[in-house]
Amino acid sequence: MENEKTLSLKKVSKGYYEIEADGITINVSNPFIQCGKGATNGWQILIYGKGFDVDEWFNTKKQAIKFGTKWVLDNL
Repeated sequence: MENEKTLSLKKVSKGYYEIEADGITINVSNPFIQCGKGATNGWQILIYGKGFDVDEWFNTKKQAIKFGTKWVLDNL
């Protein structure tokens, strides 16, 4: 079985995960969870730094992280 690669995001606060390396920041967040309004199907991934600017929304955190992992492998 092939090992699947994934981002190693660190939990910063409830509903907010982030990693920063070599001047590029990636964060995945659910703004509704962050402000205490409960879980929703709205996870945002932001990738920025070194001329990159990505802002995408997904139904699940897993989908956002999978997108971010593919983006890193394809672009860095």
